[in-house]
Amino acid sequence: MSVLVAARNEEENIGTCVEALLAQDYPQDRVEIIIVDDASTDRTSAIVEHFQEIDPRVRMIQAGPNPEGLGPKKNAIRWGIRSCKGEILITTDADCTPPKSWLTNMVSCFDKGIGAVAGPSILSANNSWLTGWLQLENLGNIAIYAGSVGLGFPIGAQGANLAYRSQVWDALGFGESGKTFSGDDDLFVQRIARDGRWKVHYSLESSATVPHRHHVTGKNAVSQKRRHLSVVRWYRPEIVVLAALVAAYHALLALGLVVGLFVLPIFLTWLFCSAIKTLGDGLILKKAAARLEIELPWRWLPVAEILRPWAMLLLIPMSLVGQVSWKGRARSAAPAPNPGESL
Repeated sequence: MSVLVAARNEEENIGTCVEALLAQDYPQDRVEIIIVDDASTDRTSAIVEHFQEIDPRVRMIQAGPNPEGLGPKKNAIRWGIRSCKGEILITTDADCTPPKSWLTNMVSCFDKGIGAVAGPSILSANNSWLTGWLQLENLGNIAIYAGSVGLGFPIGAQGANLAYRSQVWDALGFGESGKTFSGDDDLFVQRIARDGRWKVHYSLESSATVPHRHHVTGKNAVSQKRRHLSVVRWYRPEIVVLAALVAAYHALLALGLVVGLFVLPIFLTWLFCSAIKTLGDGLILKKAAARLEIELPWRWLPVAEILRPWAMLLLIPMSLVGQVSWKGRARSAAPAPNPGESL
């Protein structure tokens, strides 16, 4: 088992992350922890070197050249995988603190025919409305990912909690979509599903849930969402169609509210549709939260339901033009796939 963490300027988080990985209840002689320092300019490498000196399970490597033009995180992951010895590779982020039984749970899911196992990563709570909104969005995405896997049609995953067999990586890699700034998770599980040789499993369990300590501001929330949305054009065609229908529905909700402010029947129709949607979303989120044994800021659900259509109307066009960024590095929004490119 090889645990892989790509880290860039993570001096505030990397120590806590490595400590959590060293505290796993998985057999110590069967795990290695590979930290890829991706050109950090802070104390990240010094902190990892300390752990490397006191525990042989920890190894640090430097992300090397990137002649293929991969997204920076994907380049770091690729360099890390080159140093991995395990038959199963599992990725997480430097600002995550996996629970003690995380590795044991994820590895136990690799039955015959399973090529990848995805798990949930939950944004840590604070009292801000923005974090509360993003927590609800986060859990909603987890429900979609788990449900789509259950239907045999994986839509996405979270790189902070994703495991796959080394032979799957050797066979598929990132492919042409590796040039995007995001998609080391969702595009990869879609690639596995399309290949057809392996299945994807989702572990919707509390012991497999990885807390994510992402520092939330309005600016980095918009940047992250734009980066994630910029790769939707690389999704399988049927998923793109589904995403377009969802976006169109949200656009109608936003338009309905504007027109409804002047036309009472339309406002009442909008109110009814929004109430039904909020109730349905709430029931799904409640079931997912109970399964993961987490508490969510339910008071922000009505706010999230009202703001989501407007956020989508703004962020979708923004994700298709200009530049997207990751850890201080920027690149033009991902070009469309080449004709015939198979994810």
